[in-house]
Amino acid sequence: MNKNYEKYYKIKYNEVYPLYIQKLNRKNRTIEELDEVIMWLTGYTIDKVKYYANNDVTFDEFFKNAPKVNPNKEVSKGHDLWCKNRRN
Repeated sequence: MNKNYEKYYKIKYNEVYPLYIQKLNRKNRTIEELDEVIMWLTGYTIDKVKYYANNDVTFDEFFKNAPKVNPNKEVSKGHDLWCKNRRN
């Protein structure tokens, strides 16, 4: 684990997920779009995305348990993913 990011890995995923939703609402985006991006990034099914959104799991556990973290995660920025969804 990168020491610079250690404090972020300890944050509970289910505490941040509602904040993502609040931001999406301000930007007129949907929860479905958020979930699609999370599934793309992690390889989780929608059921697992919802499970983690409602259970006490750290970001460290969330990513360690991910079936397949997308190898393109370093290339894509959040903006790129949202723009892709807008075009589809």
